[in-house]
Amino acid sequence: MNERFDVAVIGGGPTGTAAAIALARGGRSVAVLERSRYEHARIGEVLPPVARSPLIKLGVWGRFITEGHASSPGILSAWGQDEPYENHFIFNPYGPGWHLDRRRFDAMLALAAREAGASVCQGARVTSCVPAASRGWQVEFASNGGRNHLGAAFLVYATGRAGIAARWQGTKRISCDRLVGVVGYFPARSAGTRDDRQTLVEATENGWWYSARLPDSRLVVAYMTDADLLPKGRIPVSEYWQDQLERAPNTRFRTSGRMPGMSLRSFAANSYRLDRVTGNNWLVAGDAAIALDPLSSQGIYRALESGLLAANAIESCLLGGPSALEEYARWTQRSFDKYLSIRTVTYGREQRWASSPFWQRRQNRSDHAPYGGVQRY
Repeated sequence: MNERFDVAVIGGGPTGTAAAIALARGGRSVAVLERSRYEHARIGEVLPPVARSPLIKLGVWGRFITEGHASSPGILSAWGQDEPYENHFIFNPYGPGWHLDRRRFDAMLALAAREAGASVCQGARVTSCVPAASRGWQVEFASNGGRNHLGAAFLVYATGRAGIAARWQGTKRISCDRLVGVVGYFPARSAGTRDDRQTLVEATENGWWYSARLPDSRLVVAYMTDADLLPKGRIPVSEYWQDQLERAPNTRFRTSGRMPGMSLRSFAANSYRLDRVTGNNWLVAGDAAIALDPLSSQGIYRALESGLLAANAIESCLLGGPSALEEYARWTQRSFDKYLSIRTVTYGREQRWASSPFWQRRQNRSDHAPYGGVQRY
């Protein structure tokens, strides 16, 4: 490939493909460079009811509901009290929530981008992005054992939490915490319980748990805590995970009679924002720009919305709109500030472990202050 496009999107997750679909349908030539081939399971399985709106805007809602994802009638929360209480979606105007097969979901969006006219290159590892001699960018990437180049007038970084490509713009990541998740997958029971269809969130002394039944009937169970609270040295993380599970009675009940079907996996889940999300013919979108605590259950929805808003800003910028990128940057900041306010209130509802470092960090400090400074790319 050695072509020129209006827009090059680095990252083929929900943000990148949403932007590509919108831009391609608007007549722009778009290239999406995705490092994977959508062959592996991906973290992030919960889709809130409101996500129906961007899926309709993208024209993929009909396809989505035929893909075999599992609907969820609501959320059970053991938060601030021992007994779980229910937030049912029966009165939600958007309908139920969803438990996703993320690999299938992301691949569906990539297919929709290709059908809209975008060039989607899978297995593409971007190695450099440099300003072109003429206006725009020259992107180099490795694919199918060779090196390829493409030119683009505008560049989108939609690389998720890895944030690899955004390093080339000298941005700084401002982190608010050190949250990490440790996740296990349990095999399906011969007959699932009624509560298996609901997402369960349960607070404990040193963190919190979520669990949900996936479309293939496996149970995903994740423990969320701070990185420095995980064991160091001789104690295996798996042993610590099981010990913490014993202290979460509602989650433990869900897993009774099951054993994890594979090794535990860990993933970063901290809240952060970049100090800059736009520049000269480039922008950062989705989790690469701002990342949310999984407690919000808004990650994929916000990724889709960010992709759509990024597409609007890019289209206006390419047409000569002088303030489009500034408006996009302001929206990103406002979105993150609103999220932090809600996050503070939500964590503040849990008062059972006043001496716990995990809860003290979220209740006794300003959420707007960076945790341990900033990380420069």
